[in-house]
Amino acid sequence: MLLDYLSRHEQHMEQTLARYEKGNRQGILDGWLEYSPSLDVEAVVQSCQLRGQPSTDDILQAAMTFDDALVNLYREMAEKAIDHKTKELFRDLLNLEQQEKIQVARAAMSLNDM
Repeated sequence: MLLDYLSRHEQHMEQTLARYEKGNRQGILDGWLEYSPSLDVEAVVQSCQLRGQPSTDDILQAAMTFDDALVNLYREMAEKAIDHKTKELFRDLLNLEQQEKIQVARAAMSLNDM
């Protein structure tokens, strides 16, 4: 059930990003970022690797670690973006990811109550 929920969560994020791309493409793609983010993607992916028969807690921890990395990335991008549209995009993504993270935690607690 947790994996189904996480799958729906990722599909929702994919659809949301597709809507941003469709609706704001020109304004965002014209923006310039003067730096690359400090996120070490490879380290995050390695820390989320699941081996063997992961427990529900292992899966939840990996999902939360990945969500934390996205939250930190979006926050950093929102703080450092110069262009208003780009800054707004990353603030929106930050808020969305924070809300989704709360929903994942609630779903996991509900599963633990079963």
